[in-house]
Amino acid sequence: MKTNLFRLIIFLLCALAFVFCVGAKNECGKSGDNVYYELDFESGLLYIKGSGEMADFDGAAPWSDFSDEIKSVRIADGVSSIGDKAFFGCDNLCEIELPDSIVRIGRDAFEDTEYYDNKDNWNDDALYIGNHLIRVDAEYFGEYEIRNGTITIADYAFDYDVYVEPPNGQGNYGATYGASMLWGVSIPNSVVSIGSYAFRNCVSISEIIIPNSVRRIGNNAFEGCHRLKSLKLPKNLQSIGKKAFSGCRELSEVVFANKNTVIYQNAFENCESLKTVKLIKNSTADIHFKNKDVSKVYIEDKEILLGDVNGDSTVDVKDGVILARYVIRGNVEIKFDEADCNCDGEINGKDFTTLRRFLAKWNFSLS
Repeated sequence: MKTNLFRLIIFLLCALAFVFCVGAKNECGKSGDNVYYELDFESGLLYIKGSGEMADFDGAAPWSDFSDEIKSVRIADGVSSIGDKAFFGCDNLCEIELPDSIVRIGRDAFEDTEYYDNKDNWNDDALYIGNHLIRVDAEYFGEYEIRNGTITIADYAFDYDVYVEPPNGQGNYGATYGASMLWGVSIPNSVVSIGSYAFRNCVSISEIIIPNSVRRIGNNAFEGCHRLKSLKLPKNLQSIGKKAFSGCRELSEVVFANKNTVIYQNAFENCESLKTVKLIKNSTADIHFKNKDVSKVYIEDKEILLGDVNGDSTVDVKDGVILARYVIRGNVEIKFDEADCNCDGEINGKDFTTLRRFLAKWNFSLS
């Protein structure tokens, strides 16, 4: 009797679920291990919720059969990635809402949608969705300053993979020359993730400052950046993807500030000018470069308290006063690494503004 009652309850629950998804004209399912979606045919809203990563797709997302019905996408906080080609070809998709929990946006996730193709959504040749940089026009000329508050640089954001003849026959770096009109890029101290292939073949960039906010550098992120000469990796960096700096042929020095950064296979392959690496003894970088033909320079493994300008182990108004005096007159002693509040490698008014906001408790972080 109890067994039959239990079966009846299960049947009724399944029936209710069916009514919710079908009777209410909704399509439901999974799009990752712990990510779920619901498409409301009446409103055209595709709502995605859960936790962790969305799956990658190759033109076969679970909602692909209903792509023409999708008019808006809303992703709930907790979802951490958007898969390759997730919404590719959703022709009528014109509204997108992304949470700050997103730290990876896959290749072509939004291409061939009304939102992507609408030039009104592009400003200064760049497409953002919320606090996420999706794409910068491949023919962007000059230096590009990524918008403050940006969290994610999407996969392939600046990548330009076409054949271009090297100017006046100069150089011999292989068949691919790309994004040669992009001379430099400024990354704000809010970016957490640099996507795979994000800056691939940006051959004209000779210097790039990666702020301490960055925790992940994706596969092939800077592959083929031939003129990149030196690199200081941030102290909060957790991982460097496969072939992240492959083919950076003029890269001669790399500084590793984090002893536990995971360095994946061939991250620095074909960096033929790389002769010096500065790193912490017995760190993951120390192991990675074991038996490689590079000179190791060991650096101190120390904790840096950003904002502690006077070195008294606290961050308070005194630090703000000293930093202001240094910026204006330059005649006071400071702790350089601690005073570099925006982690751009320089001490100037931007650092004072960053520290002032922190001290004023403007919901602002120095790390």
